[in-house]
Amino acid sequence: MKNSNKNGKTTKIWLILLIIILTVLLAVGAVWTSFRLKDKAYSRMIEDSVASTVRDASAYYDSLDVHGKYVYNAIVFAAENIWNETETMSFDLDKDEFAKIVDAVRGDRPELFYVDFDSLVLQRGTKAEAVKAEIAYLADTADIADMKSRFEKAVDTVCKEVKKTGGKDVFVTELAAHDALVSVCSIASEADGAFANTAYGALVDHKAFCDGYAYAYKTILAGCGIESYVVYGKVDVRYDPEGKADPEYEDHAWNIVKRDGEYYHTDVLWDDPDSSGLASEGLVFHGYFDLDRETIAKDHVIEDPGVVPEAKGADGYYVHQGYYSETNVSLTELLTKLLKEAAAEKKGCIELMCGGVRTSDDLREAYKAAVSAVNAEAGREAVSDAFGVFPASAVTGAMTVQVIYPTAIETTLATDANGMPVLPVTLPPETEAPADTTTAASSN
Repeated sequence: MKNSNKNGKTTKIWLILLIIILTVLLAVGAVWTSFRLKDKAYSRMIEDSVASTVRDASAYYDSLDVHGKYVYNAIVFAAENIWNETETMSFDLDKDEFAKIVDAVRGDRPELFYVDFDSLVLQRGTKAEAVKAEIAYLADTADIADMKSRFEKAVDTVCKEVKKTGGKDVFVTELAAHDALVSVCSIASEADGAFANTAYGALVDHKAFCDGYAYAYKTILAGCGIESYVVYGKVDVRYDPEGKADPEYEDHAWNIVKRDGEYYHTDVLWDDPDSSGLASEGLVFHGYFDLDRETIAKDHVIEDPGVVPEAKGADGYYVHQGYYSETNVSLTELLTKLLKEAAAEKKGCIELMCGGVRTSDDLREAYKAAVSAVNAEAGREAVSDAFGVFPASAVTGAMTVQVIYPTAIETTLATDANGMPVLPVTLPPETEAPADTTTAASSN
């Protein structure tokens, strides 16, 4: 009888223990299932939020693995909603992986100009394989909505005018975007603050460094339906085509643009006359507009060439525009054509690029011959044989030639409804011809 009671008690104890174990397992399973469902719901939510925009021209996003893309989307979603952190994600990352993801968002998403990407922090949860990202901002969160509104308005204004100029022609549109950005933005100084490194600095504050120019150009082109990418790397600020100067590299950013199925490099900042102190001279430069990879590699070094598309396009700016003179093409003939167009439109400068070895004497003689031809056809002195030469690109030999007129000619610059120049060219009053210049200093 005692054994029977003892066995009964033992059975009850085991049943109670079994019930407790099952209860604990069910509770743990419920928590785990809840966490996973929440995680999956969050994943779907952020993917739905960014799917329409993140897939287009997002080379850095495409370079990430599955977890990297998940964190990328989580950062974008949190930043768009101005959260201080993302939700907890059920996997682990190291610092290098996280840094790569942050740089990917920075490169693909210039509209997140208000995020302080240098201050984003990866936080690990109390459980293994659980992380979240803390989001930092460059402005007070209460001001961001207003800043976004001003930014969107500025982008919309520029894009409307660019599309009006470019129509359906991709080349004309990207050129109009390039020239518009040069018109509205000047090169920043350290006193201009953190937004000088953003598209907001370029388009709203009108002051930017190289990355601000690159982000703004990508933003404008995206608004016009043109695929483009921000490229990170270094630039040789002392590049000498004859190799007489030691290279001096500085961090830099520029763009790759897709046109007619081909890719081209464009560095808007290095085309800004402000970079060489010539903004007041009414000159335009396109020496770094639509270059192939081999050409721009002479003074630009891509940081991660495997991420962005390879630029092999051969129809560069000077070739496309008919501003290029091969060695077997008469330089005088080209200059005559360009000077006729300049005189008819009262342009302050012409642009050209010469193939082969051409000296300053070659240019001087050809220019004088072209002026004689233009004046003879006009029956008057329409153009002076004095002129100024300004290198547009050390890597191609492209140049901008300032046209000097015999009398002060009143010119008006075509503008849009908002007063924005369609083409940033002005004709300076009659002055002494500037001395020939052999180098144009650039700022990155």
